[in-house]
Amino acid sequence: MAGGLPGILAEAAARVRFEAAPAEVRERVEFLVADVLATMVSGGARRDVTAMRRAAGTGDGAATLIGEGRGVPAATAAYCNALGVGAEQLQDGHRLARGHPASHLVPVLFALGEESGADGGGFMSAMLAGYEVGVRIGIAMGGTPPGVHDIGTWALVGAAAAGAHLLSGGKAEVIQSAIRIAGASPQAFDAETIFAGRSAGHLALAAACQASVMAAYAAVAGFDAEEDVFERHWLAHSAANFDSGAIPSSVDQNGSLKEYSVTGGYVKIHPACAHLHGAIDAALALAADERIDPHEVEDVVVSTYAGAAVFDDPEPSNDLHARFSLPYVVAAALARGRLDETSLVEGAIRDGGAAELAKRVRVLAAPEMDSGYPAGRPAKVEVHLVSGRTLRGEWSLPRGDGPQALLDPEVLSKPRRLLAGTVGEALADRLLAELATLAGGGSLAPLSAVLRSLHLG
Repeated sequence: MAGGLPGILAEAAARVRFEAAPAEVRERVEFLVADVLATMVSGGARRDVTAMRRAAGTGDGAATLIGEGRGVPAATAAYCNALGVGAEQLQDGHRLARGHPASHLVPVLFALGEESGADGGGFMSAMLAGYEVGVRIGIAMGGTPPGVHDIGTWALVGAAAAGAHLLSGGKAEVIQSAIRIAGASPQAFDAETIFAGRSAGHLALAAACQASVMAAYAAVAGFDAEEDVFERHWLAHSAANFDSGAIPSSVDQNGSLKEYSVTGGYVKIHPACAHLHGAIDAALALAADERIDPHEVEDVVVSTYAGAAVFDDPEPSNDLHARFSLPYVVAAALARGRLDETSLVEGAIRDGGAAELAKRVRVLAAPEMDSGYPAGRPAKVEVHLVSGRTLRGEWSLPRGDGPQALLDPEVLSKPRRLLAGTVGEALADRLLAELATLAGGGSLAPLSAVLRSLHLG
C-alpha cells in the first residue's frame, strides 16, 4: 500500500479493534454513542429540524429515518438524522482538535450499519478507528482559516474512514482511499452563519455526514484520490496550518496507535458553544455559592481568551443565537443557577431577568489567557453588586472535558435525561438498553426497531 499520511492513518485505523482497547477507552466510546444518539433525538424534535427532515427524507431504504418511522437510503438517513445533533449545541467535541468527531461518526455509522447489516462489534471498532483518524488530522491542522467552521473538515474525513472500516471489515487499503477521497473534498462552511444562530447551520453537519457516507462507498467501489491532499490542498484551503510530522509521531514503529485520543474529548452539559463553557462554569459556581438577584447586580465583567471573547453580543436574536452569546449565557447562569437543555429555548430567552442582566455583562479579551487555550477554556467572571460587594469566579477546564468527564454525575445522566425529556422514560430506557448490547457485538436490529418507533415533531 502507498505511503503518505493517509496510508499511515489507514494502517493504524485498520488495526483498531474495540474489544482490544483499554477499559476506559471502551467506556468512553460507548458513552459517546449514547450521548450523540440522545442529542440526535432531542434536537430532532425541533420544528425547523422536523420540517427539513420531512422535506429531504425521501426514498426507500434500510437505514432508519429517526422520527418518521421508516427507512431511507443510508446517505439520506445520515443527512436527516444529523440535522438535530448540533442544533441545540449539545454535541460532543475534542478541544485540541477543535471540532466534533463523534457527532459526525454516529449518524454515519448507524446508517451504514443498518444498510450493510453490521453487528455491534464492527460498529464500535469503526467508531473508535474513525474518531482517532479524525482527531489526529484536526490536531495537525491547528484549526481552520478565518471564517471557516470546523464542521465538514477533519471530522468528515474521520467519519469516512470509519464508514470504510465498517463496510470493508477493517481493510487498510479501503480506509486509505476513503481518507484520500474525503480529504480531496472537504467543506468550508461559513462560521458566521452558525455563530449568528441561523438555522442553516444545522445543514453543515448534515451535509458532512452525507458526504462521509458517499466517500466510504466510493472507497469500497475502488475510487481513489491523491495522497498529499492534507499537506497540499488542506494547507492551501482548509487548515490554519498543517504539521505533517504530528500524524507519523502518533503511531509506533509497528504502525499502531501509540495512545487513544478519545478519552481527551469533551461532552457538553451546557447547550452553548464550547468556547463559552469556562465562563458558564465560573458563573454557575458563583450562583451555587450565593443566590444572585439580577436586580441587585450593577454589572458583570467576563475576561477570557480571544477565541471566546468574540462572542460578545448581549442581545441574541433567537434561541440559536443565544447559544453563541457569552453575555446571555453568563447572565442566564447567574440568574437561574443552571444552564441546561431547557434554559435557552425560544420562550426562555425572553425571560426578563436574564435578558436584562445580559445587557450589563461586559466581555473583555484578556491576552494573558490566550496561552490557556486550547489546553483549557480559561475565563474569569466578576459580579459587581449594587451593595458594593464583588463576587469573583474563575474556571479553566470545563466540566465534561477530558479524562475525568465520566466521573461527573451530570455528564453521566445526560443521555437518559435528553431522551426521557423527548420520548418519555420507557422509550429512553429501551433505547439505552439496546445501545448497551452493541459493545458486546449485539445486532443493530433491535435498536433500529426502537428508533423506528419514535415520532418526533
